[in-house]
Amino acid sequence: MRRRAFRPFLVSLLSVALTCAVAYADTVKLFSPTDAYYANPYMGLVAWSEGNPTGLKQDFSLVYVDVTWAEMEPERGVFDFSALEKRCQFPLWKSLGKRAVFRLVLDEPSTKTHMDIPQWLYDMTGDGVFYSTSYGKGYCPNYSNPVLIQEHERLVKALAGWFWDDDFITFVQLGSVGHWGEWHIHPDVMKMPEIETLSVYLEHYAKAFVYGDVMLMMRRPFSIGLDVGIGLFNDSLGIAQEDQRWLGWICDGGDYEGQTGGISAMPDAWKTYAVGGEISSEVNKKKLVKNESESLIATLEASHSSWIGPNGFTDFSPVGKAQKRALASILSTIGYRLYVSRLAVVEMQEGKTKLDVTLSNAGIAPFYFGWKVKLRVQTSDGYVVLEPSVNVNDVLSESDLPFCVTVDGKVLGLEIGVFNPDDADEGILLVMDTSRDGYWQRLI
Repeated sequence: MRRRAFRPFLVSLLSVALTCAVAYADTVKLFSPTDAYYANPYMGLVAWSEGNPTGLKQDFSLVYVDVTWAEMEPERGVFDFSALEKRCQFPLWKSLGKRAVFRLVLDEPSTKTHMDIPQWLYDMTGDGVFYSTSYGKGYCPNYSNPVLIQEHERLVKALAGWFWDDDFITFVQLGSVGHWGEWHIHPDVMKMPEIETLSVYLEHYAKAFVYGDVMLMMRRPFSIGLDVGIGLFNDSLGIAQEDQRWLGWICDGGDYEGQTGGISAMPDAWKTYAVGGEISSEVNKKKLVKNESESLIATLEASHSSWIGPNGFTDFSPVGKAQKRALASILSTIGYRLYVSRLAVVEMQEGKTKLDVTLSNAGIAPFYFGWKVKLRVQTSDGYVVLEPSVNVNDVLSESDLPFCVTVDGKVLGLEIGVFNPDDADEGILLVMDTSRDGYWQRLI
């Protein structure tokens, strides 16, 4: 997009504060959020990374990437990242501005007997179980095996190094343990490891990803995650009983597979770390949207979820007005929904103007990343872009972030935007009805 050229001028930024008391304002404008769904960064719908974007029905911002250890490291010390990038179409998604949710899997049940760890690792361990259960067929390694643990740490370090120079992969789900990497094992196969062993797997991720913008997520709020700082995800959305159990874990904690206190309450984790999930493969999405959308929305709201997928609604096309309304309600619930709720303009002495702005969030989750709030101000002398010292992460669900700036001259026009500090062409679409120029939302 070709952007307008602006003639900047020097401006005195007299004050930037979180609260700005205004006794009198020459102009006060109030704004309400719209119900529009935008596939804004880091939120909304998640698509399968191996899919064709032209065949999808709903817009999305994230893609799901999973990989087995067998695919990632076919020979010990030889990591086949290029094969994964090709299979999951990394160049395509990057060109479209998407980001990824990533999961490493050591055991993915299927219709055939197979292994998801490499043969060389099986030769070094070999104390797991080949199984055939209601989940499917596969091989469950012994997660307490010290060789497996040592090799896993080396693999996760290699993954972190691969991610280092690229912000494409943003959310890393703690897979590794259990069927599908969901930290549970069919009771006919073997018991889950003790909490002490699980903590070692968590430490591998926590140490490897201590730097950078990658956000870790767990399937269940295990107590070992409290001190690390971690998000949560749910692979069973849409099954009422499972949703309530998951919400119960988050709110109250509990025991897990006989391990007292194995799960800890994390009711406020969403304020700092993202929550996501996908619709259970056992759920009929047409029925869910038609008859049970309110229950799904209640679960999303209670968990403060930021995204749904990869099994979600990117491939779903509603039929009839009722389905369209229900799907629109689901999509307009997910994640953050930033907008300006109030603007006050005060013309001061000596030709200065104070702008009192309230940035609000009508969504159920905050924006978790350090992007910049910017104001583009027009006066008789030209345009200037200001960056108030405010943290967009502080706008939690249904909350406000007031701030003010003072500029020289009379304000003739005002726009606001939230932008990626590393890419000036990437921003957030505010849920407002006023006109916009790219990601700049007009207020005056």
